[in-house]
Amino acid sequence: MKVLVIHRAFPGQLSRWIAFFRDRGDDCIGMGARGVAQAVSGVPLIDYSEDGLPLGTGGPVAAAVIHLQRAGRAAQALEEARVQGLEPDLVFFHPGWGEGLFLREIFPHAKLIAYLEWYFDPALSRFDPEVPMPRHVEWEARARNTGLLHALDVMDAGVTPTRWQRSQIPEKWKDQVHVIHEGLDLAELKPNPALCLHLGEDLVSRHSSVPLVTFAARSLEPMRGFHWFMRALPKLFEQRPDARVMIAGSDGVTYSPPSAHPEGYRGQLIEELGAAVPWSRVHFVGFLDRRSHIGLLQMSSCHVYFSAPFVTSWSLLEAMAVGSPLVGSATGPVQEFLDLPEGEAGALVNPFSAEETAQAVCRVLQGQQTAPILQMVERARHKVRELDKNVFFRQAEELLWKLDLSSPPVCSVPFPTIARVSD
Repeated sequence: MKVLVIHRAFPGQLSRWIAFFRDRGDDCIGMGARGVAQAVSGVPLIDYSEDGLPLGTGGPVAAAVIHLQRAGRAAQALEEARVQGLEPDLVFFHPGWGEGLFLREIFPHAKLIAYLEWYFDPALSRFDPEVPMPRHVEWEARARNTGLLHALDVMDAGVTPTRWQRSQIPEKWKDQVHVIHEGLDLAELKPNPALCLHLGEDLVSRHSSVPLVTFAARSLEPMRGFHWFMRALPKLFEQRPDARVMIAGSDGVTYSPPSAHPEGYRGQLIEELGAAVPWSRVHFVGFLDRRSHIGLLQMSSCHVYFSAPFVTSWSLLEAMAVGSPLVGSATGPVQEFLDLPEGEAGALVNPFSAEETAQAVCRVLQGQQTAPILQMVERARHKVRELDKNVFFRQAEELLWKLDLSSPPVCSVPFPTIARVSD
């Protein structure tokens, strides 16, 4: 089978899908924006130019227009490839930047699978009153759905990684959207009780007498609850002055408006909290490479994961897989995975309450070697086993079979039914 995979920043988050297609023996071709897309060994790449597009400027109308302009440039490059003989059996595409607009016209006989990362609900931009979004941001959120809405209309099937992400899709299309997570490498993601680290005069590890509380995000910003976590630190240190806190993430922003403080939200919160926090026991380690990130989670006595209603971070699932006791925000993306009895698979807290957060973390630290915490770790690890990468491969194969792109699946164990949710 010939498969065309499209992502502006190819391969983006489609790497596991590309590996799946190649493992099947399919011929893969990629497409992305010139200067943004990355080469994947063994996968020819078609690119298109974004030169002259007013990226990052103009507001909601401009955003929609840029999507259309990008769609036209991608379509021109694909049409040239079609004339030269490109006729894919399947086009697997991320519609978030507009490249999917003319796929049905260019490849009328191909099956189209859309990777539906996020349907923007303007109301969610008002979730945190402390970070008010300008009115035009709500309009821009609506405009950013342009490519996704068109994809929903023309696709043969859609995939999205979590039930929470699927729940955002308009009702009329949900039956066509399958929940297939790209999968975790559980051979890599496992506890490592021998791992330790010197922090000042303390030696910290998963079971050391000095508790290590961790927080990690791509960027230290409100969308990922950095401000909520920081404001819990005074209460946390009141109860556990022996704790160490390690915070991983860059000072920039990925999903939030920038802070007015010259040192970003980190500088803003340090200035706000002042002497209420013993800063010598708080360690900002920047954005970590993957090995260091996994090590951080493996050493954690309690990992705090917060998020506004948005896409779930991989770090939550990785923390569950390596056995980190967890405290999470009672928000949609977190509740899908941690909505279990407190003390059994993690504590869900109101992230706006610094006191509630601190108390939950201290309960976890206090019970490190007790049965409830050990059960918490084991049950969380059990929950992520359904996201093992081998489950992904079986579910992906089943989807191709449903679209008449594969022979009936043959497996020594029954294929799991692709997750569907009654919303």
